[in-house]
Amino acid sequence: EHAKYLDLCPKPDPDAASKAGKLLKNTDYTIQVVATEVGFRNYSYFTRVFREEMGETPSDYRQRVRQDSAK
Repeated sequence: EHAKYLDLCPKPDPDAASKAGKLLKNTDYTIQVVATEVGFRNYSYFTRVFREEMGETPSDYRQRVRQDSAK
């Protein structure tokens, strides 16, 4: 049943996580807006895909890259 649902979800752009990373670093958009900008309609699905691709949640990523750039 769950697998059938996932088959109906549109496949994200292969570059969605890196595009989202740039938006998270360089804008003050909310994570929900970032998700929408890179083609996700579902926030939790975006967060899951982002974490799988980038190794951390969008909010953790934003916090880390902003700290790194402030050094």
